[in-house]
Amino acid sequence: MKRTRFAFALILTLCVLGCPGPVAAQDAGTIEINLGYAKTWTDWAGREPLGGGPAVGIAYWRAASPDLSWGLEGAFQDLGDLDYSFVDPYTLTPGREKLEANVLRVNPAFRVRIGRPNGPNFLAQVGAGLYHVAWKAHLELGFITDFDDSDNEFGFNAGAGVSLPLGETKRLNVLGIYHVVGGDNAFAEDYNHAEGRVALGIGL
Repeated sequence: MKRTRFAFALILTLCVLGCPGPVAAQDAGTIEINLGYAKTWTDWAGREPLGGGPAVGIAYWRAASPDLSWGLEGAFQDLGDLDYSFVDPYTLTPGREKLEANVLRVNPAFRVRIGRPNGPNFLAQVGAGLYHVAWKAHLELGFITDFDDSDNEFGFNAGAGVSLPLGETKRLNVLGIYHVVGGDNAFAEDYNHAEGRVALGIGL
């Protein structure tokens, strides 16, 4: 049911953003491909944060004005894992547990550009949308138990960075983004995480 609702919301978002807006017909927009690193500082299982991992994404941006753009972002973010050993306080049996989590995200966003159109720019952006958080747990305590589940949550993000021209139709964007995601599970109180990314924007 959770995945069905997530898929329906994704399709609805794509349909809404796909409708033509008051943008000049000759502006076909920009495709942006990004690669980065995602890291949470929330303690999992009351111990420490997950180790962090790679983040990949793609976005489509269109200009609403010379300095304001709207777009749709989709990304996969690996939050890493946490592997630790412990002793059961009741049976004194040594045990081991491994936790890992990742995020599949889609959200509309707005971006403001400050600077000359053809030169280096300062960027700031905000977005809000759907975060599909999936996690796994592997427990060894005289026996082996594997558990996995997922959660769909609404979250928002904000960030800033710089944009450097690479030619007439390409730009290199370096951004830091912080994601605020509600919800919790048996191991974590929230899904908040930060992301650093480098993106290549290609004008269409």
